[in-house]
Amino acid sequence: MAPPEAQGQGLRLQPQRSLRITAGAVSGLQGVLLLTAGFGRRAEPLSLFRPKALLPFREETLLGLLVRDASGLNPEFMAVNASRCPGLVHREACESAGREVRLLFEERPLGLAGTLARLSGDISGPWMVMNTDMVLRADLCGLLEHHRNAGALCTLLCGDPPDGGGYGTVEVDGRARHYYGVCVIEPEVARRCAGCQGFRRTADRKSTRLNSSHQSVS
Repeated sequence: MAPPEAQGQGLRLQPQRSLRITAGAVSGLQGVLLLTAGFGRRAEPLSLFRPKALLPFREETLLGLLVRDASGLNPEFMAVNASRCPGLVHREACESAGREVRLLFEERPLGLAGTLARLSGDISGPWMVMNTDMVLRADLCGLLEHHRNAGALCTLLCGDPPDGGGYGTVEVDGRARHYYGVCVIEPEVARRCAGCQGFRRTADRKSTRLNSSHQSVS
């Protein structure tokens, strides 16, 4: 499979030998949001017993692997949303990061736009948003640098469509590309999500409940 590339100008992000990124290599990233609140139906029957983000990969979990990679970007905040088994998800994220990760509990999944709408008041700088159902080998530092240089509101990590799976595609320069579940957004994206009345009503209706353990990023 060809390595992913950043949508927009065809910047190819070469995979690294190691998934680990040197701490402090990138500055200015306000936060990383890891998405685990989906139902995981594509991973059934394995996901019937645990959230798909907690499925094992080698000697760790999918979530743990991605949290460790994201930690190397040295973000100011890290957050994870969860609906099923929020305590287990939160513990895995914190242990893998070696630092506090804020848990955003969603009684029912809000979808990405709904989660961003709820966080819009707290997002004041660039955030990297990551799905947690894949093993990714990509230069995340290069993705962030490309995003900054492009001056874009949102940059998607895209590449050749994988074999099988029947995934949807996005069109980039006239070619069908696969979205690899990682993007970098600016605060305006979250504000626009909050400004869409449909997403706002959905988020309010599903009532994300927050307490001392389930709190928003501040």
